Amino acid sequence: MTRKSGNPEGETDPENYIPSKDKFEYFIGLEVSEQYEIPVGMVCRTIPANEYVVFTFKGKADNAGRVHKKSYTNGSVSSKV
Repeated sequence: MTRKSGNPEGETDPENYIPSKDKFEYFIGLEVSEQYEIPVGMVCRTIPANEYVVFTFKGKADNAGRVHKKSYTNGSVSSKV
């Protein structure tokens, strides 16, 4: 995925997203007060404190990409998907 000059590491450029080449990872997570032993097959990710936009999607996983696309094309986080 191409990054525009000046974009932070890991930030994507949705205009240049190529589904057959660029992949996303989807995670389900929860907040914990401390890291315990991680069960086999699971991972622990530390998300830095910041402000984030959260989208809730209900439906078939094959349609989840619509959330990502709408978030960029509508320019509004309050738009319905």
